[in-house]
Amino acid sequence: MRKYIIGKLLYKLGYNLERIRAIKKDDLKTYQDLYSEDSLFNRRFYNIGAGQFLHPYWTIIDKRNNCYKDNPPPDIEFDLLSGERLPIEDNSTELIYCSHVLEHLDNKAAQNILNESYRILKEEGIIRIIVPDIELGLNAWLKNDNSFFEFERHLNSKRGLKKVPSRIKIKDASITQKFLYYFASSISEIHGDGEEERISDIKFIQLISEIDEKELYKFLDYCINRCSLEKQRIYPINHINWFDETKLRQMLEKSGFSHIYRSGYLQSKEPILRNKYYFDKCFYHISLYMEAVK
Repeated sequence: MRKYIIGKLLYKLGYNLERIRAIKKDDLKTYQDLYSEDSLFNRRFYNIGAGQFLHPYWTIIDKRNNCYKDNPPPDIEFDLLSGERLPIEDNSTELIYCSHVLEHLDNKAAQNILNESYRILKEEGIIRIIVPDIELGLNAWLKNDNSFFEFERHLNSKRGLKKVPSRIKIKDASITQKFLYYFASSISEIHGDGEEERISDIKFIQLISEIDEKELYKFLDYCINRCSLEKQRIYPINHINWFDETKLRQMLEKSGFSHIYRSGYLQSKEPILRNKYYFDKCFYHISLYMEAVK
């Protein structure tokens, strides 16, 4: 009981007993064996949109807001939607980790984050990106697989409703509305304070039936383009983008990366990114894992 109480107090302060245990193991030694004292001292490892993440060698890039007010304060306060330059030197960064962040940004802002990541990484530096896989979501919708969207159940929890209001309980929503919430939250009928014009089930079926299968991305783009940035700034927890391997690869190539490859859960080519206490901690079954080397 004492350990449980201490754990809860630490969590409120932004810490987690699992993370502390990981540090006590040989985690820090792995960093010390692989990287220079300069990189360790200056924490040249950047977690973009880090959430509850804390590590002595990593620098957190994020922006405080009402949806994520329980998160520890970031080391670098940065509006990911701004399209601005990161306050970090060129060719100075060892690693970048970006997990379930890009889906909260429009294409322009997401491309800027990738461009900036390429700029600040050292030669041979790696970026690891994790996003919801639109192909998995689409497949679940086609198969009427409601179990796939179980991760959205947090929306109707007390904590979830404080972050974003809900018009329909998840258990009562159609699978079409769950799928819309998966990549274009504010036009789903589930959202309690979304866009003025939503996409109903009937409209969704009509629109998708008019699209050639090879041009499905046009329909997906149509949906996300109806998600306003004004609404996103109020509810940054919303998803307003979609990704598959092809789209993410093309965006990474546009940023300058040439060595790009698909990864998997805890399958990074970088040893320290395989620590399960810190990385790849959420939404395994819906995720696309990609890495790129500068």
